[in-house]
Amino acid sequence: MAEQIQQLKQEKTQLTRQFERSENENEQLQKQILVLSGLPEEAKAENLYRL
Repeated sequence: MAEQIQQLKQEKTQLTRQFERSENENEQLQKQILVLSGLPEEAKAENLYRL
């Protein structure tokens, strides 16, 4: 029983970290969307890696 509790605690810790990483990634993607949506129309049609 104690082993199962420890395993669940470890899983909870891993899931919490994964959730935090996902939140951070989501925030970064939202910032990118804001920047990209502000580009002029002609730049949007270009390959953004060449800009």
